[in-house]
Amino acid sequence: MLKSILIALSILVLHLPVSVGVQAAPITITFEATASGELDGVVFTDEAFVVTATGDTDNRFAFSNGFTVPSDFTQITFGGLNGGSPIDIFSPVLINVNTEFDVLTLGNDELGDLDFLILEDPQIDGYELLGPLDPITGAGFVSEFGTPLETSAGRLFFDDGGSDVTVTVIPEPGTLALVGLGGLTVLLRRAKPGLA
Repeated sequence: MLKSILIALSILVLHLPVSVGVQAAPITITFEATASGELDGVVFTDEAFVVTATGDTDNRFAFSNGFTVPSDFTQITFGGLNGGSPIDIFSPVLINVNTEFDVLTLGNDELGDLDFLILEDPQIDGYELLGPLDPITGAGFVSEFGTPLETSAGRLFFDDGGSDVTVTVIPEPGTLALVGLGGLTVLLRRAKPGLA
């Protein structure tokens, strides 16, 4: 019975878009930082927030020093503003990586002139926005140049300022399914040693 379940799950997973080498897929990136600024006329100071941007690497394009993926959906959540509820960002947002300077950004253009979140770290070296990236925490920068941003809670302005920034890139669902299947296989083998 367990062997039949494993075979059925294996067939299901084989029909998922599985990465062979590097393949285009959805990508979700989160930036966690602290900033000051203004949201719909309300001034905030040293407010912790998380920005989540999701894009499709099928739409990735190269520029002179790196790669860009347009975000299809972007939200920001502040700890103490808007009741802690997520706020949709309606302004266009691009996920950018500058491979020359090892910089990962969120901004309004691929050249980095209008970035509002910036993290420079050597761990970004060689990353091309095509897959997961372990969480990186380092000295970053929140910039006024990419703002104001139009949001579901009004216009958002950031003040320039340094901040510890944590960036995480989440793998696409196909990879998560393979990891889950591998974990399930290990658990089933431990539960029933004769299963092969």
